[in-house]
Amino acid sequence: MMKTQAKKVKSAQSASPKPGPSHVNLRSDSESLSDSDCDDSELCCYCGTFTPEEVSRSTSLIFVKWGQCDKIIGDKVCNHWAHLAFCSPVRVLRRGDSFLCPCCDHEE
Repeated sequence: MMKTQAKKVKSAQSASPKPGPSHVNLRSDSESLSDSDCDDSELCCYCGTFTPEEVSRSTSLIFVKWGQCDKIIGDKVCNHWAHLAFCSPVRVLRRGDSFLCPCCDHEE
């Protein structure tokens, strides 16, 4: 009677899942993002990319800050976007700060 119980316990243990990679973080080729998937309005006006080259070559997680230009040209606002710290000398923007994109900054 003891031998059959031991066999049942052993077979139940072998049926349990084994630890291993979950492959949750793998991205398929169809899901990969590229700069061609973005609108021109979503790209940096200075480098023309969504992700700066320094960030795309990095193996670490880097949060990229963006700034939107608020220069008034004629009767409309520029509204260009630029990477802060990578494509602009400005590293941080606070509420109420004025920001000129590199395109407008070079014009002045």
